Amino acid sequence: MNITPWHHEPRISLTEKQTVKLFLERGGCCRECGRRLCPKDDWIVEHVIALECGGTNEWDNLGITCGWCKPQKDAKDHSQAAKQRDVAVKHLLPKGLRKRRGWNTTHRKKLNGKVVPK
Repeated sequence: MNITPWHHEPRISLTEKQTVKLFLERGGCCRECGRRLCPKDDWIVEHVIALECGGTNEWDNLGITCGWCKPQKDAKDHSQAAKQRDVAVKHLLPKGLRKRRGWNTTHRKKLNGKVVPK
């Protein structure tokens, strides 16, 4: 499979035994905040470098994240992936084919603040 900013490696599923092994190997601590997790705490197995950001399913790229840190890590990963896609568009697409951002050139703004067609 060709890995690009729009396509990534398929996600794998871990067995219960693999999940427990990972928890014990990582010391039962959240990778993001370092909080020691108890059996009653919510936590998930997550990619250290997200798949959408170029990460892999390798064992070394898996970690545990507590339920409190997951939303922040997801937001950071999605933001980083979006930036990578924007950079790819900027470098791969000719300027003439890119959508213009900013002020719509078919309208103009008068001194009183009213927007009118040109």
